[in-house]
Amino acid sequence: MAARKLRNMGFPCTFNVPCVGRSGGLSLAWKKEVHLNVISSSLRGIYVTSTDIIHSKTCHIHFIYGEPNSSLRQDFWEQQCQQTIAPLDEPIFFIGDFNALLGTEDKNGGLEVDDPDFKNLRNFCTVFNLHDPGFYGTRFTWSNMQQGHDLILERLDRCLINQTAEDLFPKLCVNNIPRDSSDHCPMHIGFNYEDNCMPRPFHFMAMWIEDPTYRDIIFNSWSVNVLGSPAYKLKVKLLSTKKGLRDWNKSSSGNIQTNISTIRKELTDIQVSNPTDTINTSRLKARLEYLYNLEELYWKDKSREVWILEGDRNSPYFHRVTLFRRKRNVISWINNSLNIILTDRDSIVTFFIDYFKGLYSSHPQQFQYEILADLPVKFSDEDNASLNTPLSPEKIKNAVF
Repeated sequence: MAARKLRNMGFPCTFNVPCVGRSGGLSLAWKKEVHLNVISSSLRGIYVTSTDIIHSKTCHIHFIYGEPNSSLRQDFWEQQCQQTIAPLDEPIFFIGDFNALLGTEDKNGGLEVDDPDFKNLRNFCTVFNLHDPGFYGTRFTWSNMQQGHDLILERLDRCLINQTAEDLFPKLCVNNIPRDSSDHCPMHIGFNYEDNCMPRPFHFMAMWIEDPTYRDIIFNSWSVNVLGSPAYKLKVKLLSTKKGLRDWNKSSSGNIQTNISTIRKELTDIQVSNPTDTINTSRLKARLEYLYNLEELYWKDKSREVWILEGDRNSPYFHRVTLFRRKRNVISWINNSLNIILTDRDSIVTFFIDYFKGLYSSHPQQFQYEILADLPVKFSDEDNASLNTPLSPEKIKNAVF
């Protein structure tokens, strides 16, 4: 059932570790364009490898689920330390729910923890030379979902890497996404993270038609008195209409994505600064759920699936269509003329500009007259001299009149 749901979400490739009764079980899903080799699996993890085409390195990725039973935890980590690890010159990742802490700062509430509680995970990191690359978002990735003094928060989910992985992926970014329904925070890991946004083109959203005030915005923008040629008037009025719709969208219910981002940021700030504030957390979760319902229309517009007249209000489908088109239009790396792979955005932009400048620039070349020696003669010297004779006024008069 899990594999079927994952395929419906857009992940055709899956690997599953069956559950034991009603507990346990692991599922790994990936897109078909991602090439993963499943090396081994158990109730506590899945080990895969993948080749990084940019650096020609084999990435070793361990998706781990730590032992939840405290009485069996010691033996589990001892077995983990005895496993065969990849060469030190290849990147290694351990990602998942470790069910273990690294320090006192990783827990809030509940019983106090001391150094023996951190020994297992710390020893594991030392054996395989692993470290935490840092993260963004809330520190505590798990909550017992209680309130008041019964609330317990812990950082159980993390990503551990070796030094080779950090050297190969200097832009790696771990982002702990706020909890909204589960007791765990989703964790997003970006390997080519850049904290900048490119300008987006303007698109008229079909969802605006649901609001009757959009007609007033267009009417007021189109009524602007403009002096100039008809083409200039059309250009100015189109720009005025675009600006009017954008400003109206920001101040109305149309800015769903902005509202969702704002609520998620507020939820993150609360879970970071005041994780015990369950009242405001519940309020923000309810607001976020409402915005998710509004987002349904937004993704349907963005997907550009105009052949769909009636849908089942399934925003993940429209979301996948949009992301697929966006991914297809994005160039994350390119191989230049020197057979060097460029991954930096500025380098890619510079390469494209230089390439097309050279492609569309003129390069005068000296004409090779020896080519004419092999061409057959069609005109004699007398014919050529006659054609080059200047026109007389009499010839022009006879030709025109």
